[in-house]
Amino acid sequence: MAREVKVGSTSQTEYFYIVSSTTGLPMTTLAYNTSGLIAYYNLNKGAAVSITLATQTPSGAYSAGGLCPVDATNEPGVYRFDPPDAAYASGTQTVISLSGVTGMLCSPLKIPLVAYDPQNATTLGLTNLDATVSSRSTYAGADTAGTTTLLSRIGSTIAFYGTNVKVSLEAILGTTLTETVGFLAAGFKKFFNITTPTLTVGGIDQTGDAFARLGAAGVGLTNLGDTRIAHLDADVSSRLATSGYTAPDNADVATILGIVNSGSFGNSALLTAIQNITNLSALANIFGPGTMARPASGNIVYPFTFVVKDEEGHLVDVDSNTVTLTAKNGAGTDRSTNLSAVTHAGTGQYTFTYTVHSSDVDEGLAFTATGTVQSASRVGFASSEVADADSLAALAAIQAKTDNLPASPASTSDVTSGTSAVETAITTAQSAINSHTDSAVAPLATTSELNAVKAKTDNLPASPASTGDVTSSTSTLAADISAGTSSTATAITSAQTAINAHTDTAVNPLATTAQITAAVSALEAAITAATSPLATSVALATAQTGISAIQTIVDQFTFSGGLVNANIDSSTFAAAIWNALTASYMEDGSFGQAVGLLAGNTNPWDLLTAGHDLANTFGQFIQQQLAQLIVAMLSGQPIIITNPLSKELNFSVRQGISYNNADGDAPVWTLGPTPNLTGVTVELLSVDGLSLIATATVLTSGAADQTVTLNLTGTQTAAFPDGATEYILVALISGLKHEMAKGAMTVVPI
Repeated sequence: MAREVKVGSTSQTEYFYIVSSTTGLPMTTLAYNTSGLIAYYNLNKGAAVSITLATQTPSGAYSAGGLCPVDATNEPGVYRFDPPDAAYASGTQTVISLSGVTGMLCSPLKIPLVAYDPQNATTLGLTNLDATVSSRSTYAGADTAGTTTLLSRIGSTIAFYGTNVKVSLEAILGTTLTETVGFLAAGFKKFFNITTPTLTVGGIDQTGDAFARLGAAGVGLTNLGDTRIAHLDADVSSRLATSGYTAPDNADVATILGIVNSGSFGNSALLTAIQNITNLSALANIFGPGTMARPASGNIVYPFTFVVKDEEGHLVDVDSNTVTLTAKNGAGTDRSTNLSAVTHAGTGQYTFTYTVHSSDVDEGLAFTATGTVQSASRVGFASSEVADADSLAALAAIQAKTDNLPASPASTSDVTSGTSAVETAITTAQSAINSHTDSAVAPLATTSELNAVKAKTDNLPASPASTGDVTSSTSTLAADISAGTSSTATAITSAQTAINAHTDTAVNPLATTAQITAAVSALEAAITAATSPLATSVALATAQTGISAIQTIVDQFTFSGGLVNANIDSSTFAAAIWNALTASYMEDGSFGQAVGLLAGNTNPWDLLTAGHDLANTFGQFIQQQLAQLIVAMLSGQPIIITNPLSKELNFSVRQGISYNNADGDAPVWTLGPTPNLTGVTVELLSVDGLSLIATATVLTSGAADQTVTLNLTGTQTAAFPDGATEYILVALISGLKHEMAKGAMTVVPI
């Protein structure tokens, strides 16, 4: 509050408090010569008058315009300022201000100018107060003698109450009153506190409410002998005889009261039970995996979320964000050491993890998370189990294999017929080779040996040399074929024996009878052509194709104890196809040559030789895929390169929850070495419409096992629709989308 100053005062000092408008903190470095600093005063709504600033010290003599900080340490922001005398010269108020420095905040002083002197403790500067008040009490014209006489005539019975005369009752009665102080006054007040009193000096009325009656049946005390009085024929205590009234069993009443207040059945237990039911009504819940796989080595961290709500179902934080976790197995053994600390992920959401080690045992676990909301308890419960990861993987592998079994597996007779045809073909081929070589040739050579022969015969000219030269060459060929073929014969014989011994096993995808017959026919024709004296490299290559067809069928079998297993190493088979170099399969008229000649919008299937696009063959599959690819290219649709080695991963996310690989809760795909993901963008697309779900992050690239993760924010997951969405994980390379993985993403609402 501004102080009052007498108008016309001189040599006045004022104090300002200056702070930073940015931080609100006191400014301590201002001086009279600070750049931009200005001062003004304004008298009685007049024009602002500039004040020339000058130097000053906190305790210095008055100096017009003087400005300085008082004490930057003990009174930071407080400044002394000496306004000029003109600022107080006239009027009723003056306003003084400091401003002009950037970031400076200083309120102006509004000082009332008054006619009196607030600093004059004697007269306030008022001229009419020229002497002390006591000197003004003598009045020469007063009749002091008469006054004294009057006072002597007023007795002690008269006193004044305000402007009224008070009379002493004791003086009137001539005696001292002995009743309790206040009773007499209260009686007078009560007695006369009525609008129309009936009390008169002559008597007291005996009618109406002023007459105390005993009841309607009697008047006064004249008829107390009526029937109501007659009912009092004995002592009241005699009416409590047990013949007419059974006294309460006070002991049983005490027992009941004890039960009501007991811990097992009483109010406290009842309230606890009600609270527990409330907690189970979705006010507190734990969400996490129902099964946690135990790894063969190391450990796996599994995420959990504790969700807390108020009575209206809204998410709410627990008091002080304090959550207590426990984990116990079925026997009550504490497993809480495997729990992590709690993280406050958002309003009413608390995350934690449980670590499963390779040394842990298979067991069920019960989790609890407790806290309070405004001192009311919140308890969440969840159960899970630790199971061996190898067992789970084995079950998954069995399911993957059984899922490949056809609805109607091939019968024993089909397999027997097919293998018999293989035997016949091999025997025929052996006879043909024996009849065209100088000596009996052992069973067919291995693939590597025939490749070696092919490498030699590929060097033959388009027009073979003379018979003598050919005979010499075929003798060399026969010698090469003879070397090491016994192992192939043994392998084929073992395979035949195994098939015959276990033909009831459903094998998929074993070749059909028709496919085996076609392969044998091709082999017979190829061997006949290959073993003729004038065989060319093309004929030998055709023979190689026939042998490879049979080898492909046999290589699909694995054996246990001499019996064929009902599963096929499809990944190895697929890898062999996709990793094969096209340069090795470019013979004239071959499928490889046709693919190699593909350019622009040319349909490669017009260039294929007959027999490479039969039903259920790989050639037919490629034909269909390339046809779809050409249509997509012409229509401008996105092109997805399907990978038969694509990984499959199903995972779940919860709406509004963030997932990060650093926290161990984001999905991770482990992929093969190709294509190389170094510097490549990887996206998660929905199968329906190929719309973008999110962009993935490549963790490791250019290695045998490349890894990709999907970090998601709470905003992203909150926008995902409920339910399952089929997805594909694609790598963007040269304008094409290469499928790397696929599966289903399930979005769970909170």
